[in-house]
Amino acid sequence: MINPDATKNYNLCPNSSLYCLGKKEVYVTQYGTNFSAVTFTPHYYIDNPQSIITASRAPIPMSYEQRAYERIKKACRRIKDAILANNFSVMAIITWRAKYKRCDPDLQNAELRIFFRKLRKKYPDVKIFAIRHKNPGSKGYHVHVLFEKLPRKALRIKKGKTDNNGRQTYYLLGWSRKGWASAEFVENLEGIARYFSQNKKIALLPEGVHSIVYRGRNLTPTKRNSCGMTDAEIRTILSNICNIKESHFFFVERGNGYKEKLLYILTEGSIQPHLVGGGAAD
Repeated sequence: MINPDATKNYNLCPNSSLYCLGKKEVYVTQYGTNFSAVTFTPHYYIDNPQSIITASRAPIPMSYEQRAYERIKKACRRIKDAILANNFSVMAIITWRAKYKRCDPDLQNAELRIFFRKLRKKYPDVKIFAIRHKNPGSKGYHVHVLFEKLPRKALRIKKGKTDNNGRQTYYLLGWSRKGWASAEFVENLEGIARYFSQNKKIALLPEGVHSIVYRGRNLTPTKRNSCGMTDAEIRTILSNICNIKESHFFFVERGNGYKEKLLYILTEGSIQPHLVGGGAAD
C-alpha cells in the first residue's frame, strides 16, 4: 500500500505510444481517500486495444476450472476493493439459531436485507458491507458485516465476555431473536481485507452461493486505471514511493514461445532488473 500524499506530485500514468514498445502494463488503484496501490504486470501495455485488428473477436472458450477460477478471483477483488475504499469501524459476525436457516443462503439474504433496511432507516448515514463464509467444521454459512458510521448505541456490551486478545466484546442490537451477532471495533482494516478476500475462503462456497451478501449503495467506490511503464519508470516508483520488503519476479513473453524471467532486486536503495533465465512459454 502507498500513502496518497507520497504520490500527489508524481505522475503515476506517463504518456504512452500506441504499442508502448518496451512498456509493461501497470494498474494504479485508488481506494477512496485511504490508500493507493500500484500493481505491476509482466505483459506489455497497449494504449488503444480497439485499434488492434484481430482475426477473430470471439472470446477464447474456457474450461469449467478456468471459469471457476475467474469467478473466485473477481469476487476476491471486489471484496478487497470495497473494504479498503471505506472506513469501516465495526465488524459483526451474524449466525442463525435455526439449523435449517444456516444452510439456506436465499433465506439468509432475505432476512438480512430486512434487517439492514431497518437499520438504515434508523441510522441513514450508516454504510454496510456483508460477506458470506462457510462455517468451519460444520454445515451452513455465517455472515461477516462491516459498518461505517454505526452509532455506539446500536451495540450492547457483552458482560464478562472478551476476545482472545482480552478486548471487550459487544453484540449487535436487533438480531437476538434469530441468532448471535457478536461485534467488535476494527483495529486493522488491511488485515480484515486480506482475511475476507482469501481465495480459499471464497472457494469453499459452492457455485451459485454468492460471497457478497449485501453492498450498500452509499459505499465509496474504487478507481482503477492502467498505463504503460518502462523498467526505468518502474524502478523510480518502487524506489521512491513503495516500501519494498521482498523481490519481485516478472515473466515476460519475448515471442516464438520464449518466456523471459526477470527479477527485480532492491540494491543500494534502487530497484534493478536482473535476467534470471528463460524457457518455453506455458
